Amino acid sequence: MQMMSPLLFAYEERILELEAVIERSVGLAEQAGALTKENDALRAELYERTEQLRNTQILAHVREAAKEVCSANTEELQDLYQLSVEQNEALAQQNQLLLKLHIELMQQSTVTGQQQLCDMHTAVEGSEAFSPEQGRIARALGAGNRCRKGARQGRAGKTQS
Repeated sequence: MQMMSPLLFAYEERILELEAVIERSVGLAEQAGALTKENDALRAELYERTEQLRNTQILAHVREAAKEVCSANTEELQDLYQLSVEQNEALAQQNQLLLKLHIELMQQSTVTGQQQLCDMHTAVEGSEAFSPEQGRIARALGAGNRCRKGARQGRAGKTQS
């Protein structure tokens, strides 16, 4: 057994060495598994951040394009506003001119109507051919008073001349 003892001793040492290698291998396997998990997590994070960066770049491009469009729209709206202000001013001036013209026409029509009323009143006073109703209307309108005043003023103006 003495001879066997060194052989057993060598076997035992070899077994201990192999067990140490196995333990290191198991440790390395665990480390490799942990590194793999960490690597997968980092890869997923990298993918997410890459997507976020792409989206941010796309959004930045879209924002720039939107700003350009908004700027162009703002300029266009300002031009349209200025044009509408100018058109409103032109229309207001036209309305004032038309109003003055309409007032003048109404004044001329009133003068013509008063003259016709005076002529009618003179005809009514000079003739009994009109009905009593027409005479009453002419007196109610005061044509007689106005025509008499006008006739007096006209006669006074003629006598002074």
